[in-house]
Amino acid sequence: MNTLFSLFFMRLPRGSASRFCLLALRGLIVCGLACPTLAMATVATGSMANARSQHTASLLADGRVMVVGGRNSSSSVAENEIYNPATGTWMPVQRLNAARVGHAAVVLPSGDQVLIIGGTVGNEGSAGRMQTASVERCSAFTASACVPMASMRVALSGLHATLLGNGKVLVAGQSSIASNDIGLFDPAANTWSTMPSPPSAAVYPSAMLTLADGSAMLISRNNNGDSFSTIFNHITNTWGSAAVSVGTRGLPLRMPFADNSVLWVGFFSDPSRIAVPPFSTWRPLSAPGNFNTEAGATVAVSSASRVAVMGGATFGTPDNKI
Repeated sequence: MNTLFSLFFMRLPRGSASRFCLLALRGLIVCGLACPTLAMATVATGSMANARSQHTASLLADGRVMVVGGRNSSSSVAENEIYNPATGTWMPVQRLNAARVGHAAVVLPSGDQVLIIGGTVGNEGSAGRMQTASVERCSAFTASACVPMASMRVALSGLHATLLGNGKVLVAGQSSIASNDIGLFDPAANTWSTMPSPPSAAVYPSAMLTLADGSAMLISRNNNGDSFSTIFNHITNTWGSAAVSVGTRGLPLRMPFADNSVLWVGFFSDPSRIAVPPFSTWRPLSAPGNFNTEAGATVAVSSASRVAVMGGATFGTPDNKI
């Protein structure tokens, strides 16, 4: 299949805020090589029942997409919805007990449940608006309330989470206790464990992904804005001995290569790089492969040699290019 995903969501620039379109991408940016023109077909699809932004969208095992939380023009949204690409329709599913924005969402091993972690509850400008340590498990099939799970020991901002190879969820963020606060959640036992902090060079979490062997890579920034990678071993629950310098601005992306490599998609003037296990160095690509965007972009793999870089901002101006 020569598409980025079986579907890709983009909010339409006009009309209802809950309107979406379906993009079938037929050409993609080649990282480190010449960038061909991107041709795409746009197909209108069904609208969500609830307009929202700052929500999460999680791809389930059966190909459907669960949208959780977010906020509309006046308040946070507790209603969750699922999109079925086969029919182009949305349906309501379990609603949040606490409406929230800025949360993390991780699809659990069952493939039909999503773990919703932290975020901010309360409406914009209200006295009760605050970060929450609460966690919920939302099912794709039951139209009732999500199931409350054990809370984190402390509320985190700048949340990043990923599912490890042993079925546990690694969570990183900033708290009142530490700038790089790490927790490990066991969904089967419904318990949290506090993990050691990564090497001192990595201070503020900015991205996290699961590697081919089930361990995790955490990208963190220091006070100067430099990015470092560290590896979390899910078997020993320990970090690698050193934080490895990556670059300044960019995002990591696991590539579907036999060498289990990870690509650093560099933004603006930061060149793209690639690393292979044990991820002790990052090698610049033969062609620079940096993308003229500052922040806020998303990246995704389409095939064994192609990635797409979508949106972002250049000198503060949002970009709609792919």
